Amino acid sequence: MHYAIKEGVLELATEKEIEEELTKVIGALNSLMQKGEMSRYDFITNDATIKSNLEVLLDNAEKYKVDVYVVLELRKNLAGYYMSLLDYYNM
Repeated sequence: MHYAIKEGVLELATEKEIEEELTKVIGALNSLMQKGEMSRYDFITNDATIKSNLEVLLDNAEKYKVDVYVVLELRKNLAGYYMSLLDYYNM
């Protein structure tokens, strides 16, 4: 069902609208993750699905050419999380 809804929304929206909305969502998430490694770790581990959702957002941000600085901030937050887990492959 989630896939069908996603495809329906993507058919209705233009690439520019998708880029703008992704920028807003990723910017809001980046601002929620406070500075510091442990606060990032706490934010991401509070919800079981947040890590996978952030990875999907990152993939879509690169696909729709979201502002590079917004993407870099998201990558930094994910890299800090992976570093705290000593997950060097994903980092």
